Amino acid sequence: MNWITRWAWRKVLSAILLTCCLFLIVKQPVLESSQAEASYSELTTAKITNSDKFSVQIEDKVVTAQIYIHKGSVYLPLRAVANAFGYKLSYSKLDELEMFHHVEITGASKEVAVWGNQRRGYSIIQRMAAEPSPDDRAIYRPARTCKPETDNCSVLPDQYEGPLVIDHTLYVPVRQVAEALNAKLEIVKNNDRSVIHLYKRG
Repeated sequence: MNWITRWAWRKVLSAILLTCCLFLIVKQPVLESSQAEASYSELTTAKITNSDKFSVQIEDKVVTAQIYIHKGSVYLPLRAVANAFGYKLSYSKLDELEMFHHVEITGASKEVAVWGNQRRGYSIIQRMAAEPSPDDRAIYRPARTCKPETDNCSVLPDQYEGPLVIDHTLYVPVRQVAEALNAKLEIVKNNDRSVIHLYKRG
């Protein structure tokens, strides 16, 4: 093998090695993202149970939606809560570094935003003004782990106690949504069942 052939083979091998390295660099975050989302889904859905031991009344209206229990908290569909109170609920997708789901509730004493996704978890924010501001109050913000000096973050599943997407429906913990909407919450036990009451504050 003469020197020209050896030189050509070195070029070919270098090109193959460079291609493999670039593939791994590009592919790795995608794998990490999908693994984190799968891990989040498995850890949360494994701990969710439906419950027939609770019933819900909002402003004296009986809410017939499915109720779930997760880590000891009662979860209700956010849309059902908003509708029962007579508040307007709007939904949009925000395509930033990744896709975020964004829900706004208007009509309460304070506007409420619920936003996030499966990988990062969902936050519940009480707006202090019509537009987002530094004065907004975080009712719930999930704990996340992030790579150093990046915005590549994922929720810590074992610590997550925020909103959940169950069967394509956004569910929220009843205590968190009551606080966000400035609603009065009462739980009345009746034998082996409990009735959850939510009222607007006067």
